[in-house]
Amino acid sequence: MSSKRDFWFRHIEAWHKSRLAQVEYARKHDLSIKSFGYYRRRYFQELENPSPQPSKTNLLPVTILPEEKREAGATTTETNNPGITVTSPGGFRIELTAGFDPQALKQVLKILEVA
Repeated sequence: MSSKRDFWFRHIEAWHKSRLAQVEYARKHDLSIKSFGYYRRRYFQELENPSPQPSKTNLLPVTILPEEKREAGATTTETNNPGITVTSPGGFRIELTAGFDPQALKQVLKILEVA
């Protein structure tokens, strides 16, 4: 959320609670009446149509952990291709090894996205 948007949305909320006319509130707080009207419309549009969270365009931080020592007796495939472990902020953990089924992963991620 941008600081400009925050500034105006705080004023819109305060105006709504004040029960003053828009023009009266804007003048009392030395605000542009035109900008006040613009952000008032945006505020109520967002209340009616909130954007879904998280968006598919949101990026999440990735942490690459140091490679752990391999167990004695690990096969060559296991040591050359340790795979990928995906851990969500909610604690879900998905471990992928060489040869995993991409379609199955896609289905699991789709299910987790909805949950």
